[in-house]
Amino acid sequence: GLIRQAELKFEMNHGVDIAFDESYGIDHVKVMEGMGAFGRRVSEPEQIAPALAWATETAERERRPVLVEVLIEREANAAMGTALDAIKEWEPADSGDPVGTGATATTVGD
Repeated sequence: GLIRQAELKFEMNHGVDIAFDESYGIDHVKVMEGMGAFGRRVSEPEQIAPALAWATETAERERRPVLVEVLIEREANAAMGTALDAIKEWEPADSGDPVGTGATATTVGD
């Protein structure tokens, strides 16, 4: 993700898949469980808050590390920068507004 995104300004898009099948890739939850910790994978936005509540409660009760792995779209970009005004967005922000309403969106730093 971050390497692919850093290459955008050079018009490069190289990637390496490390899964043996058509799955999402490394199952970080299984890795955590293999190390004696706990993990939960979520793929829908409405699952995030309950998973974070579970993680907090489990970590406090078990006194062990807990992972919440949030799956995102494969080509999603992460806003990069050390401060909000330094973040570089390579694509226009999606306002989430239906087409034709006249609403506009701007990216951080515009």
